[in-house]
Amino acid sequence: MKKFILFGGIIVALGVCWAGCSWYTGTQVGPVVTRLINEYNSSNTRSLKIVCKNFSGGVFTSHLQLVIFLNKKNNDPENSVVMDVNIAHGPFPFLSLKKGHFSPQRASIQAKFIEDISYNTSSENNRFFDLNIQSVIGYDKKMTTDINIFPGTLNLTTGSLSIGGGNITYLADLEGSDNDTLEGKIDKVILDLGNGSLFYLKDISLKATDHYYSEIVDSGHVDIEFNGIAKKDNGKEVLSADQIAASISLNQSKDKINSDLKLRYMVKNLKNEGRNIGSGEFSVNIGKLNVEILKKAVDKYNSDLDLLVAKESRIKGDPQGINKIISNIISTYVPLLQISEPTINVPVHWKNDKGDILANLDVSIADPQKTVTNDESITANIDRNLHNISLSMTVPINAAAQLDSQFKQAKGENKNNAEKYAHNDMVNIIMLANTYDLINVNDDIVTMQFQYSKGKVILNNKEISVADLLSKNH
Repeated sequence: MKKFILFGGIIVALGVCWAGCSWYTGTQVGPVVTRLINEYNSSNTRSLKIVCKNFSGGVFTSHLQLVIFLNKKNNDPENSVVMDVNIAHGPFPFLSLKKGHFSPQRASIQAKFIEDISYNTSSENNRFFDLNIQSVIGYDKKMTTDINIFPGTLNLTTGSLSIGGGNITYLADLEGSDNDTLEGKIDKVILDLGNGSLFYLKDISLKATDHYYSEIVDSGHVDIEFNGIAKKDNGKEVLSADQIAASISLNQSKDKINSDLKLRYMVKNLKNEGRNIGSGEFSVNIGKLNVEILKKAVDKYNSDLDLLVAKESRIKGDPQGINKIISNIISTYVPLLQISEPTINVPVHWKNDKGDILANLDVSIADPQKTVTNDESITANIDRNLHNISLSMTVPINAAAQLDSQFKQAKGENKNNAEKYAHNDMVNIIMLANTYDLINVNDDIVTMQFQYSKGKVILNNKEISVADLLSKNH
């Protein structure tokens, strides 16, 4: 996690430099950078702290060092890194001329990490990978930053982390009218856990876009892919996958007030000790989400948790306190989130050698404040909070049995017993579900269709009452 926080710190630190030198010569950069840093550090929403030191400015070039504390509440030198920054001012910055770039530019920035004993007394020389950062700001207020990551190894508390190098490119519009984009790739990642276990990654790729549309939240999209994954224990491959990927997107809803959030997770060709478990996707799509309320809920949770941790020496010392925080957050903010009447869609797909397992959940949430009634029945309470809900599943019995068998084998069961127990599991589950008329079974395929809307329940194309549905659970 500290590595991701550090990358955020790099972008923030460069942002201070970009803003500080975009409009000024070197003799004016110092006060501007100091003001911007003070403004950043004074914000309660910032987790990082930045300190500027050793500034020297001239007409054509400036030099400074930025100390990035990874936790603003902890000024321990072990919690910091130091960036050495050289700024060449336009219109023809020397750093760009050396690389053969002759177009007019506002500024060019070059930065790297350094060891500074005044801020970092650690004897380790490889707490972070070596980076070379080159940033260029054009007169069109477009900025390009290239971060080259050199091959290296980090010593962890137990084990080590090695990479074969990588590159990250960040393109930004300083006026905010166009998308900011970030794209990069890190090659040959090896994580040694120090106990005979190794994780291998052929590469990690990242692509992200960001576009400002409100003071609360930007719209954007992030894709991250882990390719060529393998885990080995004492030289034996126990787990592998061609790819594990995740994506998240946040865009303005059609109402121009709320946001649409989409999360997607995917795995290709997952194997356990050579056994093909399969491939699959899982998504969560939320429409008309009030991100401002959600952010307030998260901030409230974090602040209350900080107070609890400050009070207790260990979080585990007061589990009731944590439960109380969560309960208060739910009771306070869930009704506020319901005001926008968000929708939730959760599709699931898993494919193995025996077939495709499919499921889909749709929920349309209602604002209870729009319904005024004295009816306290179960149906009335459901209708106050839900417009409708639907669930569908298609499960080939053989596909489910194979998946169940493979999980049992992964836990150490031998193949024959795993297959026998998985078969018995399927028989018992189907028998139980059939007893309560919850499913249909045709051609060794289990299906289920459920819909609820305004007090009406349709289960497998048959309309039943809510009372009848609840009675099936008794």
